[in-house]
Amino acid sequence: MHDTDYWLDLHGEVARSDDASRLNVHSLQNLNPLDDQFGVWPKVTVPEALEPFLFTNSGEEFSAHTSLKTYALLDAAKIENLIETLENSNLDHACLFRGKALETVGHLGPWLVCLGQNDQFTRRLFTESKQKWGLWGKRPGIFIRSTCRLQELCDHLRRFTYVQTAAGRRMIFRFWDTECAGALLSAYFDSGLFRLFENIHSIIIIDDSRADIYQAPVCQSRKPFRLTHAGTQRYLALRQEKLCDQIAKAFSNIPEFRESAPNAIREAVGYYVSYGVSFGFRDGPDLFRLALGISLTKCPETTMEEVRAIYSNSFLTESERRAAIIAHVAPHIDAAKRRHAEGLQ
Repeated sequence: MHDTDYWLDLHGEVARSDDASRLNVHSLQNLNPLDDQFGVWPKVTVPEALEPFLFTNSGEEFSAHTSLKTYALLDAAKIENLIETLENSNLDHACLFRGKALETVGHLGPWLVCLGQNDQFTRRLFTESKQKWGLWGKRPGIFIRSTCRLQELCDHLRRFTYVQTAAGRRMIFRFWDTECAGALLSAYFDSGLFRLFENIHSIIIIDDSRADIYQAPVCQSRKPFRLTHAGTQRYLALRQEKLCDQIAKAFSNIPEFRESAPNAIREAVGYYVSYGVSFGFRDGPDLFRLALGISLTKCPETTMEEVRAIYSNSFLTESERRAAIIAHVAPHIDAAKRRHAEGLQ
């Protein structure tokens, strides 16, 4: 069995059970991140509107949870040098990946961190800044409130990093990804994902100026978390849709596309990414390079035919074909970089 992260929607209706109807969501609108707070003392760690949900154990909903801890489940792929930062901090932390997965992709994996209310790293997560240490705009992960100790919660969450499909295949399930976490909780709650809340009081998902706080009562059902064939396809489509959104956003910062309409960029990216997926591309960075390389050519349709011809080469393995395709479009990216560099001189 292969552990595959397709980096790939939730189209169509999703069947909802009685369990699903008990997923409660409270939303906060018009959130503002912290600024650099230069010359301010004492510094604020969390936006005022969020503090009751992240660190305050008061109020009716928290009255029975006086020992709630606050955790962040962070995507190391979104935070530069996250592992080194955590190792140099006083915060308890652990990766959900273990063994070979930790060794090979731990630097891109989910890391659970027990946050301190007045800790500098906590402040970074809620700060928007032109400096690299502000992490708000990176949407680095989700926040969890639980009475569990770190290792206990880590062991619990680890059960959901992989999901079994109807075909019996194990697939990485990125429930910590801010871009789609809320959609996944809502869509797959009745597929067994309600068990995620067994040791969790609440999950807080922040997306730009909005925060959604998810809560669910303890359910006695032992229903395992598995995806049907339709559920698997919806998940893969969601991952692909969110990846296309990220790539299109990155395109908007490239000089060649700054005059293009956002909708036109997103449509083209979706087309080229789908094309790449049809040739077996699954890795986000490779799909980005493929879409960018095709977009930068004078005749994208001709380039796509050239890509198809490379993929039809039966003398190459699957991985060799994909490497050859990326090498074929790379000169267009390099040429654009040179043009940009020359323009800055």
